[in-house]
Amino acid sequence: MKLLNYCFAFLFFVSSSVFAQKALSNLISSEGDMNGKVRFELRDNFSGSAYLYDKWDKSGLIYTTAEIYLVAGINLNIESGQFEIKVSKDSIFKIEQIAIDSVKIDNDTFKYDVLKNKKFSQVLFESNKVSFYKTFTLVVKQGTYNPLNGNTTPNTYSPKEKYAIFFKQEILSNFNLNKKNILNLFLNESNLIEAFVKQNKLSYNKESDVTKILKYYTTL
Repeated sequence: MKLLNYCFAFLFFVSSSVFAQKALSNLISSEGDMNGKVRFELRDNFSGSAYLYDKWDKSGLIYTTAEIYLVAGINLNIESGQFEIKVSKDSIFKIEQIAIDSVKIDNDTFKYDVLKNKKFSQVLFESNKVSFYKTFTLVVKQGTYNPLNGNTTPNTYSPKEKYAIFFKQEILSNFNLNKKNILNLFLNESNLIEAFVKQNKLSYNKESDVTKILKYYTTL
């Protein structure tokens, strides 16, 4: 196995479970130019982070139609909904999403535009009957100026999770996880679902338990 040292990451191509050389240039974007490179300054005038992961220490698998890439230093920019790779202390590269089918980081899988929002969403559960996704938004709180002492508090980022369900060809965005919403969603099977939840001591408000409920629904 040969290793190519790039300035921004170590990259491998996966084929039949064997890693081989593959250039990353066709996944790097500069305002739509897939072969270009662009430098993005990290924002120093904000506290908090605009990124999903606190550190840039994640490796991820990028799945395209014909190829699989393994890349280091990957993170999801919540503000843009796109994946990026950190290349130095104060700059990053944006990954061109148009060629990507999905991205896997640890046990999390992300797909692009499944909710028709031109962003990546995390896949929690998918089936022909119902699918469950998690989205991420960035709440920005503006800093304030104190005229008495001349001090200014910094602008702050506050990531927020939201959920969406794809059911009967309809996207239900900002879906709140609670008993009423879930039972109303599957009204005809609500008695069976309620019995299943009670028997298995599940919660309508817990992400992992809602996934179990949806899996059960697909068996009905």
